[in-house]
Amino acid sequence: MPAVLMQERLRMIDDMSDKHDHNGFFKLMTPDLQDTVMPNLSLQEGRDAIESFINDFDLLVVDNLSCLFRTGNENDAESWQDPQEWFLDLRRRGKSVLFVHHAGKNGSQRGTSKREDTLDTVIYLHHADDYKPEQGARFEVKFDKARHFTGADASPFQAQLIQENGIYHWQISNDPEEDLLKQISIMCGSGYTIRVIMEKTGRTKSQVETLIKKAKERGLLI
Repeated sequence: MPAVLMQERLRMIDDMSDKHDHNGFFKLMTPDLQDTVMPNLSLQEGRDAIESFINDFDLLVVDNLSCLFRTGNENDAESWQDPQEWFLDLRRRGKSVLFVHHAGKNGSQRGTSKREDTLDTVIYLHHADDYKPEQGARFEVKFDKARHFTGADASPFQAQLIQENGIYHWQISNDPEEDLLKQISIMCGSGYTIRVIMEKTGRTKSQVETLIKKAKERGLLI
């Protein structure tokens, strides 16, 4: 991701929080702001190159595996052995690691499943069946592996990044349709036209009309 876009997103995240003292708490390594290419973390020399940067931090975010681990075949389990030992060593040192990885065409993580063997949590992000590109960041979140939590905490949910009054926030829902019906009911009650509701929800005219009908059936809209 280009550094300028990363900076824009970080400013957006900062606006979402009431805590703004970040001195020393966050460091970003990106090739756009370096004189050399990003280290190849598949190799010991690449891991050594970032060691001094992670000594004082509790969380390392690796985004993404395909770009930062560039040696070997990603389908070969043995090629993951050395990186796995490194991550286990970081865990022993009290550091957490967050991997960001791409999914394959079948929806599962791309490459060898050995990457998941030592992970505590595996989270999959999927677009909902009715997702529209104009809706931006809207995901169904599923915990495919959860070692330390169960029950309701491990239930899937939907999250969408919403902008209101110039500020972004995450809208979380365990029943996306019910929340959408409530949202549409509020807009109808405020006098919004179907066209405006279409623009705000990313739905087609027929979808909005069907949702309005459902809202009336459930008593959410009179």
